[in-house]
Amino acid sequence: MMRRLIFLLLALGMVLGTLISCGGSGGGSAPAPAVQAPLPARPPEPAAQRTLCYVNPVSSGFRLEVDPATNNTPHLVLHLKGPDGLEGRGVAFYLHAHADRLAWSTPPGATGLVRNGGLWDPGAAEPRLMRAKARDGVLQVGLFQRDGAAVRMGQAPLASLALDLKAGAATGRVDLWLPGDQSALFLDAARNLQPFVLAVGTLTVQ
Repeated sequence: MMRRLIFLLLALGMVLGTLISCGGSGGGSAPAPAVQAPLPARPPEPAAQRTLCYVNPVSSGFRLEVDPATNNTPHLVLHLKGPDGLEGRGVAFYLHAHADRLAWSTPPGATGLVRNGGLWDPGAAEPRLMRAKARDGVLQVGLFQRDGAAVRMGQAPLASLALDLKAGAATGRVDLWLPGDQSALFLDAARNLQPFVLAVGTLTVQ
């Protein structure tokens, strides 16, 4: 704006000088001042991309741990792990997430909302004993051994889940939680369903 104002003042001075040199009469036509091209608009600065940051829970039982390669990104992968040395035949659980900021999505290498870690074989033919669905922020997962003996758990993931950060999500803590005491069930080696505690870490939008 200042540059344009200076230009207009200089142009006005040139016109007045021409009129004075011509005796101040209107008998001649003065050259019109040149029009300055508008300055190019400054492009808007790109909005900072927000990410999901997850801190693992302090637990050696059933727990959700982050895939380090996906931490602090908009697409977060969480691994379900179990107690080292415990034998079992599968798990089922419900997990809530804030639907206004998060969406359950497909983990890498999966075709649905859960990826089998390979410890339990749900079978190749239908009905396969692996299911996952999400609605209104609630993820339901079931993964069981179809045939054979119970399998001893180790450090490898039992299953993997994924969360996507929604556009425009507000920053701050985002809770993941189980809705009740019977929201997580474990099928033990004797084929008895037992409730279990699923430890969940701290999730924030940054």
